[in-house]
Parts: sequence; C-alpha cells; structure tokens
Amino acid sequence: MTLVMLAGLIVRLPGIDQPLTDFHGWRQCDTAAVARFFYEREMNIVRPQLPYAGAPPNYAELELGLAPMLAAWGYRLVGEQVWVARSVVIGFSLVSLVAMFRIGRAMAGDRAGLLAAGTLALHPVYVYFSRSFQPDVPMIALALSAWAALLSWAETGRKATAGWAIVLFTLAVLVKPPALLFAVPMAVVWWQARWVKKWVAAGLILVPAAAVAAYLGAVHAVAEHPFVSGLAQGALTRLLQEGILASWWRECLRGGFFFVLTPFFLWPALVGLGRLLAGPWALAMGLWIVALLSFFLLVGEAVLYNLQYYYLPAIPLVALAVAAALDPLVLKTVPLEDDTDEQRATAEADWQMSDDLGEEDEVGLTVAERRWLATVPVKKRRWRQQAQAKDRRLLAVLLLGLTVVSWWQLETWLPAKWREGEPWRYDLWYHWEERPVQIGQAVDRTVPVDALVVMAVEESPRTLFYGRRFGWFVEPQDCTPEYLQQVIGEGAAFLIWNIEGPPPGGEAARWMDEGFWLIQLARSDGVSAGF
Repeated sequence: MTLVMLAGLIVRLPGIDQPLTDFHGWRQCDTAAVARFFYEREMNIVRPQLPYAGAPPNYAELELGLAPMLAAWGYRLVGEQVWVARSVVIGFSLVSLVAMFRIGRAMAGDRAGLLAAGTLALHPVYVYFSRSFQPDVPMIALALSAWAALLSWAETGRKATAGWAIVLFTLAVLVKPPALLFAVPMAVVWWQARWVKKWVAAGLILVPAAAVAAYLGAVHAVAEHPFVSGLAQGALTRLLQEGILASWWRECLRGGFFFVLTPFFLWPALVGLGRLLAGPWALAMGLWIVALLSFFLLVGEAVLYNLQYYYLPAIPLVALAVAAALDPLVLKTVPLEDDTDEQRATAEADWQMSDDLGEEDEVGLTVAERRWLATVPVKKRRWRQQAQAKDRRLLAVLLLGLTVVSWWQLETWLPAKWREGEPWRYDLWYHWEERPVQIGQAVDRTVPVDALVVMAVEESPRTLFYGRRFGWFVEPQDCTPEYLQQVIGEGAAFLIWNIEGPPPGGEAARWMDEGFWLIQLARSDGVSAGF
C-alpha cells in the first residue's frame, strides 16, 4: 500500500504550483476566492464570500468550505500560495486511496484492496481532479472513509466506529451533496450487519440532515447568491419539464466511456462489473449504479457535457470493478511440498470449522482452497496450480491486448461526434491559460485596492480573481451601455475591456501593455466617462 500511495502522490505533483487557470479554472478560482477571503477578511466557515456581484461582503450560499478553510490556515503559515491550495486536495485524495483499500479488502481481501486503491491512484480523470482546487475529491474522500468505517463497524460491532462513520458521512454531505450517492452501498452494509443497528441508521439519516439544514440556514440568511438551493431547484425543474431525452443517454455513454471507464480501464472494468453483479455484492453494486444514473439524469445532459467532475462519484465503482476483474488473475502462492498425514488432517479439521468459504489465511488462501489442499496429493496439486496459472496468464494477456488495441485504434472506431475536442487527451487539461493571469495582475498593479471593477474579458471569474478586486464579470458582447449604467449605480469605477481597438467613447480609456483597455467609468462628480 505504501507503493500505491507513493505512486498516487507522484502522479499528482505535476503542476502543483501553476496558476488555477487550467481545466475548469473558473471553478478552481471560485474555491480559491473563498479561501482567500477566509484568510484576508473573515475566518468564518459559515460566511463564504465570492468576489463578484458588487461591493463586499459578497456572501454566497456555497457548500461547506472545508478545503478552502484548510487552505486558509495554510496561508497563515506561508502566505497565499497556489501549491498550498492544491496540496489540500492532494491530501484528501491520498485519504481516499486508503479508504478505497479498506473497502476493497473488506469485500475480497488484501489483493483486491490494493488493486482498487491502485486503480483510483492512477485513474487519469481522478488524478487530474485530485490536484484541482475544488470540493469534489474531498467529498469523495470523506464519503469513502465513512463507507470504510461502516464496514469496520459491520465486522466488529464497535459503536465508536459507527459514530465515526456518521461524522465522516455528515462532513461529506456538507462538503458537497452528491456524497449522498455513497449512502446506497452504505445502506446495504447497514442492512446486512449482524449488530443492533437502528441507532446507526438514525444517525446516518438524521445527523447529516440536521447539519445541512443548520448550515444552509446560517448561510442563506446572509447570502446574496443562492447557489446550492438554486442549482438543486433548477435541476429538478428541468427534469420535470424535459423528462428523459435520447440525447441524455448518448451523453451518459460518451461521458461514461471517457471520464468514468476511460480507454485505459474499459475492458477490466466491464469484466469486473459483471463479476460484481454476479457476486455477493450484487445488491450494493446494482443499487449504486441505479443511484448514479439517477444523479446523472438529475443534473442533465448540458451539465454532464460541460462539467466532467460530475462523473467523479462513479470512479470508485470502476476501481472496485477493476479489482474484481484483476484479483482472480493474481496467482496465489500455494505450498507444494509433501504434507504428512498429520498435517493434512490438522489443516482439514481447522478449516472445516469455518463457515466463510471466502475467508483468507495468512498466505492468501481461502477456506475452499485450503479444504482442497488438505485432501489432494501434491502431484495433482502442482498440476492444478500450473493449469490455473496458464489460464490466468491467458486472461491477463487477453485483457491487456483488448486495452492496447482499443487505445491504438481509438479514433477509428469511435463515433465522429465522440471524437470532437479529443476528450481522451487528459494531458491537455493541465495546460493553463496565461492571459487571465496577466490581465488580472496588471489590474492589481494599476487599479486602487478598494475600487470595484467590471471585467468584460470572459464569462468566468478567473480574471477577477487574479485582479484581486471585487466587482463583476461579463462577456464583452453583454457589456451594454444599459448594463454599465446599472453597475455604475452600484459603485463600479473601472471597466476592463478585452477587445483590441478603441472602446466606445473612450476618452477616459488607457491601453495596457497586457492587451486590454482600462476604462474609468465614474469620475468624482459621478458623471459616467466614455459611455
């Protein structure tokens, strides 16, 4: 497991100190703005702020800012550094690897746990978002840890472990509500546990519900942006109006292929899903798949197409599926020396007492395998092991061959629409845009600290974030005279115009070397300049 953790850390380090303008930079800059204002203005987790919509304070109805708060505490130690923010998410992602190992081990033994954790450590989509400063991976880490703790409670019956599962699951839901998807396999664990469990169910339901209600109540009372409740209501309204569209199914297939299964894990994951749905965990896995599809249906086709991180809650399922496919291919070390009659009789007596045919001993052999070993002569045992090794090698070569051929011929067998934008080029996600950073830093050097700024640069808060100013962001074509009069009335002092050539009526405009117009909107006498 140490090697898995080390590999997971290494692949997450590239670009740890680069600006937050890589893939989904707008979401990262939003999260980073919350962390900055915790650090600079108000270290209060129920008072998250964003830089847009006018003068501060701009409180927003956001998820619990656990990652931004941890980053803000890091800023207090070393100053505001992007590597601090990314390191917080990387830390959560490593926690998720440990939780994934514990879940896989509880389901099928140590090898399965290592394979599941290894898949999660190297999954290209999960790797990218594991160093992207946004709340999705922290949510998954907390939810997986809650699931692992509940599995431990189901095995030991320790009340403290169940209480820890309740706390972790509550935090996961507060960090981001899609953590509720993990309640499905957790509910199956609870149902199948042998212990007194009513209080555990009550805790897993009532504590998160009460915590979310209390948090949203505290935030909503002062928030100017009802993001959480607004997004939920909008998604439900859209679903009721549109229903299930054929295009949604197509997008689920496309997104599921590129961002959940990926070309790297496609064939092992499909084989493993078949094994999971035919094994003792069929109920949990089947219900989990239904819950994931329901979630994708709720968020809708447009969100899935544009916001790939909404697929992240399905990736742990793929990790378990890959483990289920590859675990049988790992050859177990079977003792081949001749046993004495006394040794065989003792082994048979010991292992006949166990009811769990899948239970493994210290060398990784199940009860069923030990029973067979206790009664089969060594020559037949050696022949059987060699035959199994050959079968496993053939299956491993088949899966590897299918993966290589599928990847090599990817562009020839994929539908043309799926090839648009090369969604399999995960390496492109790491490329960051320099222009929003340059413009923002120029604004920070030029504009007074307390001035409100209108960023007519892009439909994204990235430039406003790097400008370190409060104000508004709007696309240039939407920056009409009527809009400007409105924001001037709310205190806007400067306009950043990101189009070459003189802006309309630009007598108060200044062309900056970074390639934008800096326009003064209001003079001291309150007269609008240039518009």
